[in-house]
Amino acid sequence: MASVPLRFDPGEHWLYGFGHEMVAALIERCSGMTVGEFLKKEIFEPLNMTSTGYRYSGDQRERMAVLYRMNDKGIYEPDGSRDIRFEPDQVYEGGGAGLFSNLRDYAVFTQMLACGGVYQDTRIIGKNTIDLMRTNMLNETQLKEFSNTYLEGYGYGLGVRTMMNIAGVSNSTPGEFGWTGAAGTWTSIDPANHFSAVYMHNTFLNNEEYHHMRVRAAAYGLLR
Repeated sequence: MASVPLRFDPGEHWLYGFGHEMVAALIERCSGMTVGEFLKKEIFEPLNMTSTGYRYSGDQRERMAVLYRMNDKGIYEPDGSRDIRFEPDQVYEGGGAGLFSNLRDYAVFTQMLACGGVYQDTRIIGKNTIDLMRTNMLNETQLKEFSNTYLEGYGYGLGVRTMMNIAGVSNSTPGEFGWTGAAGTWTSIDPANHFSAVYMHNTFLNNEEYHHMRVRAAAYGLLR
């Protein structure tokens, strides 16, 4: 990565990039573990996230959901081409992609973040760290480059979208944050209400704007 020329000086613009891979490398250098080992020790095991990981174990292969991809006729067909990445002999562990999980595990993880880093009386991460993570880091120019109809009202924190302005676009809460997976996974995390929502489907295209906005409206419509 260091050998590739920069498109612009850091901080000048917004561009979806590979910063999470650099974070994973830093974790490995600082901890002396692979990023997979670190996540398992610090997050997955304390939260009992037994269906989350980079590689299959137990009956996970048999329980894996099918990924569907739209063909040139507009029909969704099964696509198992990525499943090889989860086989036990694979070694790559991405910082920004590559984990599999299920609704239960991801919901526990997001609820821990919504409750200030605590789950069942166990501190997983500090509240101030979460608050820093969900603070917008973009300037006015970068916000214009980041924004689109799907992300209207949001800024970008440390790896997450973060709600800045709900006027006219959302019934969620300022400071609500989360992210979207390429195949349709979506989460919203709301520390103000100790509330989180997780939605998953498994398709390319993911039609995120159609599905996720409706899920968000319905989920936050249930709060009093």
